[in-house]
Amino acid sequence: MGVRSNAPEPGNALLLQLFSSLPQLPPVPQLQYTGAMLLATYADWLAKTAGGGGIADLMPQLLHMLTTGAALSWQSSLIKMQHVQP
Repeated sequence: MGVRSNAPEPGNALLLQLFSSLPQLPPVPQLQYTGAMLLATYADWLAKTAGGGGIADLMPQLLHMLTTGAALSWQSSLIKMQHVQP
């Protein structure tokens, strides 16, 4: 049994509050990764909630968090690669 079979009903206020707080996390790669994994885990729940119009204002913030986190991770990888001697 996973999250899919135990997820609360779409629009659950507690989960909405949790997802609303994710974009406020500091831009630390580990936190960004954890937030992305949480969103992936609840993707079906988010889709059902979005279908009901419950998160229209939240989705752009979550997408921004994901793209900013990916950019930070990419930049961090580039910086690490610059310090590697061939």
